[in-house]
This record gives sequence, structure tokens and C-alpha cells, in this order.
Amino acid sequence: MKRTYLDSSVLIQAVQGVDGDKTARLLEDPEREFVAATFLKLELLPQPTFHKRKAELAFLEAFFERVTEWREADEELVQDALSEARLVPLTAVDAIHVAAAKPLGCDEFITAEKPGKPLHKVRNLKVSFLPSV
Repeated sequence: MKRTYLDSSVLIQAVQGVDGDKTARLLEDPEREFVAATFLKLELLPQPTFHKRKAELAFLEAFFERVTEWREADEELVQDALSEARLVPLTAVDAIHVAAAKPLGCDEFITAEKPGKPLHKVRNLKVSFLPSV
């Protein structure tokens, strides 16, 4: 199984129907298992919950149920994220996701952020751009 960490941008595009075929193939790939940080829920659930977007919530909840391992939020994760952000100018949430992905043993971190963005400069983590997956 390929341990895969999906950036929130991939899940947002999936909800919006962007790159639908590629995202569907990715999510349905039986050779993948998904891992994530609990921060992913905080990043993705508040808006559709507040605005009562039931289809979006159902999609996200179904994805979260498929996550086989979660990296819980704690001080160690925050410190690791700060270390990552010192090496590459990442946003706070990107730094948290990178810091979570590494100890989860990810084979691949998939994002919808275009190559050339700081996330693609992270060391010791295979970062792939969704359209090339």
C-alpha cells in the first residue's frame, strides 16, 4: 500500500469538482492508504458545517473515515512544523501538514499547489502536484 497524505487543496478541489477524473482515481486507488493530521479536520470542516453544506460534509467525513492513521495535534507537532518553516517559507498549516506527513511514513504528499510554490521545496518528502498524479 502506498501511504498517501492529501493536502487540503486536493480535497477542496474534489469537493468543487476540479480535476474530477484525477481526484476520483486517486481517492479510489485500492493501492493507497491515506494518513493525515487532525488539523486537516480543523482546516476543512468549519465552513461547510457553518453553512450547512451537507454534500460537502458527507464527502469529507467519508474521506476521514478512510484515513488509516492520524497525527494528533500536540506541542511536538507544532515544534516540528516550526522547524520545517525555518527551512522553507511555508504557511503555518502547510508546515503542520509536512511535519505530520514525515513521521507518518508517507510515500507521497499530494497537493494542488503548483510546482514552484514553497511546498514543493520541502526536503525528505515526495511532494506531487495533483495534475501529474
